[in-house]
Amino acid sequence: MASGKQSKKLRILLMPFFAASHIAPFTDLAFHLADARPDVVEAIVAVTPANASIVRSALARRGPNRRAAADAVKVATYAFPAAAGLPPGVENLSTVTAADSWRIDAAAFDESLRPCSATWE
Repeated sequence: MASGKQSKKLRILLMPFFAASHIAPFTDLAFHLADARPDVVEAIVAVTPANASIVRSALARRGPNRRAAADAVKVATYAFPAAAGLPPGVENLSTVTAADSWRIDAAAFDESLRPCSATWE
C-alpha cells in the first residue's frame, strides 16, 4: 500500500558554465525549484570551489522570509581540471583575459570527454 508521504526527494543537479552570468541564474533556478516544492525537490548547484561563493552570495540575498528555501539549496563542489597556461585557482571567466578564456573552455570540455575518449583508444 502506497503511503501519502513521499519517501525520497527528486534531486535536480544544476551545472552552470564557468561564468558568473551563468552561475547566478542557475542558482536562482535552484532556489525557485526548492521554494516551489520544498517537500519534493532537492536542488543542487554543482560548481568549482572558486565559484561556490557566487552561489552562496546569491542565496544569501534572499530575505529572511525566504530563508528556508535558500537553505534547502545544496552546493556541491568539484575540482576544476588543471589547464596548461592557467594558474591554480582560475576557474571562472572573470578571472582570465579574453585571450585566455578558451583555456577554461578547453579544460572543462577535455575533462568531461575524458571517459569517452579513453574508450576510443
